[in-house]
Amino acid sequence: MKAKIKYLWTALLLMAALTFLSTSTWGQSTSRKDLKPIIGIWRAQMNGLPAVTLTISEEDGGLSGAALFYLMRQDKGSKAVSTSGAPQPLFDLQFDGKELAFQVRHRGTQPDSFMGDRVSFRLKLTGTNAGQLIRGDDDSNPIPIVKNYE
Repeated sequence: MKAKIKYLWTALLLMAALTFLSTSTWGQSTSRKDLKPIIGIWRAQMNGLPAVTLTISEEDGGLSGAALFYLMRQDKGSKAVSTSGAPQPLFDLQFDGKELAFQVRHRGTQPDSFMGDRVSFRLKLTGTNAGQLIRGDDDSNPIPIVKNYE
């Protein structure tokens, strides 16, 4: 008799959990409208030169993207220039409606490594098509960034 009651309770708990998962929004993809503020091509400059280009797109209800970082250099006696590196995919993109958190593989990491060393960034929206690019949790030195294209 105790085994039957235990079985019945287990079945009821399982049915309740399945009902919760099927009716909740947990695990469901975000709508395109919810992602619209972050989707597009974002560009940041430093000292009047290109510094970073982020391309954020919607794919199957989620976000994907790539980062293009620029190397800035100024040789003695010449003007500063910036040269683009290779595009790097964005990992672990999470958008809460106001801020996009993501990671990028560190440039020095071997391209064939599975995880590599990753650097965390946040793109914090500050207005329509405007934001701040922040490395990690250090809010002290944000880089202004602007969305140019959707």
